[in-house]
Amino acid sequence: MTVHDFDESLAYSHSQSDQPWWEEVYRRAFPDMVRMEDLRQDGWHQRAGRDRAIMLPTGRVIYVDEKSRKEDYGDILVELWSQYPKGGVPPFHAVPKAKPGWAVEVKDCDWFAYAIEPARTCYLLPYLGLRAAVVSKGHVWQRLASKPTEAERQGFRWCKVPNRVYDTINIAVPTDVLQKAITNAMTVTWGPPSPTAPAPVEPTPVFDETRQDTDPWADIEIRRPPDYEPGATT
Repeated sequence: MTVHDFDESLAYSHSQSDQPWWEEVYRRAFPDMVRMEDLRQDGWHQRAGRDRAIMLPTGRVIYVDEKSRKEDYGDILVELWSQYPKGGVPPFHAVPKAKPGWAVEVKDCDWFAYAIEPARTCYLLPYLGLRAAVVSKGHVWQRLASKPTEAERQGFRWCKVPNRVYDTINIAVPTDVLQKAITNAMTVTWGPPSPTAPAPVEPTPVFDETRQDTDPWADIEIRRPPDYEPGATT
């Protein structure tokens, strides 16, 4: 499993927020944009998952959650949950030892902008479609990322980002796979069910918010990265 430093990753992402190419990205994506505003210093907007506001001439405001990456791996890093390896809890939470990541938790933003600087490419993904794709396919991606060989993993991999108090657990999803999953998640068919159609099956949850285990990985083998050790510190 790949390990990255949280503070380093966060500092890099924030350092990119003022890059002039962000305005070029948004003017190409939203040709009618009047102006844009950085929301990183606004705690209320940050809690809602908003990094940028895009103002349109109609008065409509589009909210964007931004991520920047300094290497191009051909995938997009999807945050599934945060966990507290030392057994402690953060000062702003009461009991849970794990909480949903930004790709699972419901946020009040419209778009997710994933910029890969060396490729000079930004993927603008509809947030609701992205979350729907992760909720419906996340358990499959986790199973693939846990396979023993690179060929079996098919480009999926686990990535842990240590923080001072907690670790964020991410899964790297090949970009084309994620884009296709979003399209499929937002394509809906209806009509009378076929008499031979199988009964619908509830998807395996990516993150079970009702769990109170001290080890959030307990009895869910497909969630466990190959080198995860409960209680280990990094």
